[in-house]
Amino acid sequence: MMQVRLSIEQNKNNFEVEKEINSALSLIVDAEQVKENNSLSYWLTFVLSASILLREGLEAFLIIVLILALLRTSQVKKAKRWIHGGWITAVAMGIAGWFFAGWIINISGQHRENMEGIITLIAVITLTYVGFWLHNNSHAEKWKTFVEDKIGKQLQKEKMYGLAFFSFMIVFREAFESILFLQAINLETISKNNSSIDFVPLPAFVLIAYLEALFLRYQKK
Repeated sequence: MMQVRLSIEQNKNNFEVEKEINSALSLIVDAEQVKENNSLSYWLTFVLSASILLREGLEAFLIIVLILALLRTSQVKKAKRWIHGGWITAVAMGIAGWFFAGWIINISGQHRENMEGIITLIAVITLTYVGFWLHNNSHAEKWKTFVEDKIGKQLQKEKMYGLAFFSFMIVFREAFESILFLQAINLETISKNNSSIDFVPLPAFVLIAYLEALFLRYQKK
């Protein structure tokens, strides 16, 4: 492209300018071919997307299930509505966020590489932060104490907005991470394979729901 510009700025004849244009177009075609050959395959895209949703989903809903188990022992039935309301709202906002992120990328086609770089950087920073945070809180007893302390304080209040907010933030944080990682995968996938990401949520959510049901059923054991 620089050669094309130089040939125009130097007022070269039409033949030389056309030669540079054809050369640039040929290189662009070659680049597109290389990129298509190096893109993620359909099933690899599906597996990567599913693993992200499963990991983030299980991380969030294991905490939600733990909260519900604590509420069951506390005999505070009305608090469950607030917990369910919080995580359902977070999931709905996560779904909306996915379509909104896709809309931003579609209207910014000319800045595709910049968008890809920004999303990838945010994803790396988020993953690094979460990694250190999980390392510091990896002990099971710390998790148990943290959740019990949070829930215990909220149950002492008549209004339970805090429970809903706590539930919302737990799930929305994971939903936000999922959007970042899935968009990074989406940008590395050719358009005909993008549908593999759209089919991931249903089987992932079904498996998460099944695992959570098992957890609730055998929580005492």
